[in-house]
Amino acid sequence: MKIAFTKIEGAGNDFILIDNREGAIPYLKKGIKRELCLRKKGVGANGILLLEKDNDFPFMMRYFNADGSEAEMCGNGARCVALYAFSKGAVSRKFSFRSKSGIHSVEILKGNRVKVELPACDFKKNMGLKIEGKQCDCFFLTVGVPHVVIFMKNIEKIDVLRTGRKIRNLKIFGTHGTNVNFVRYEGKNRLTIRTYERGVEGETLSCGTGVAAASAIAYRKKMVSLPLYVKTASGETITVSFNQTKGKLIPYLLARAHIVFSGVVEV
Repeated sequence: MKIAFTKIEGAGNDFILIDNREGAIPYLKKGIKRELCLRKKGVGANGILLLEKDNDFPFMMRYFNADGSEAEMCGNGARCVALYAFSKGAVSRKFSFRSKSGIHSVEILKGNRVKVELPACDFKKNMGLKIEGKQCDCFFLTVGVPHVVIFMKNIEKIDVLRTGRKIRNLKIFGTHGTNVNFVRYEGKNRLTIRTYERGVEGETLSCGTGVAAASAIAYRKKMVSLPLYVKTASGETITVSFNQTKGKLIPYLLARAHIVFSGVVEV
């Protein structure tokens, strides 16, 4: 079976986007998704974005990690699907779409910059963890998906793969584990972040929900002012703002997205 796809990326977080709004593509097995994401044997990506028909919105976004597992939300992926839909003339510059985590408002700005609303932050618990011989404060929350946020001074020296994997699999975070973010405070409205992504099982150049999670903790602790600028491992910066509604903290991400190429793959 041949499948048309679009390679797309946002702040270095790259995806295989498959437009299935017509329902022509049957269910893709987990192994096929995993193979498509392989860097040397497949198309290569951090995950797969699937657009499906929705009766009330222009589309529904589903997101699959590089290991084939499905996640409720992907922040950079949300910006990418929005740009794709706009490029196809399927939506106007302002619209909303659905994901498994809820409804997301979007605004397409000049220069392919996309602003997207993420799920409300759900603050779980704070804890202390020993990381590379030092006791650190850790903050656990969800932004559609689970995240641990750890503030450190020397994040460039951290072994993200080894330490991130260890924290990701701790029993206190349940059977599905968590994403792990190592964050450095750079000033009143700036952070730098490195993220170990669950499902990719390694460090990615950017993680949108991770950026939102780190920003939410910093904002809640009154470390920063808004808007907040978060530098990712790709070198690109994501702008974060918040809306507080009925006691909930709702993040918005703003950054560039980029359609790289389109193609057809046989599975």
